[in-house]
Amino acid sequence: MSAFIDLTGYRNGKLKVIKRVGKRGHAVLWRVYCRACKRHWTMRAHVIRRGAKSCGCLRRSGDKSPRAKLSWPRVRTIRRRWAERETNPITQRSLARAYQVSRWLIGMVVHNKMWIEKPARSAVGATS
Repeated sequence: MSAFIDLTGYRNGKLKVIKRVGKRGHAVLWRVYCRACKRHWTMRAHVIRRGAKSCGCLRRSGDKSPRAKLSWPRVRTIRRRWAERETNPITQRSLARAYQVSRWLIGMVVHNKMWIEKPARSAVGATS
């Protein structure tokens, strides 16, 4: 059995541990205050210790969204550079470093899984 670690007062990102609430099975539950959304939550210790920066409100609000760092002009530039990789060798890792996003996000962009280009609207019914 491992030693008890008191997390009271522990801060990580926007989270601050207030007090121990109890146990659920083998998991220790803690009362946590999120400074981003000004609410109290009950969280398991492993969620806090593994680097949770907020209760999830930052992700919901889009502040930490991986898409927030990209705009359509940047996405088009990434796709153009990826298409030209036969003449100018480039990897997803180097693109990720250049645009300061994750390699996963670059993969989603270049394989058209995220930021999907919609086909141009045709002028149906327009007469000239």
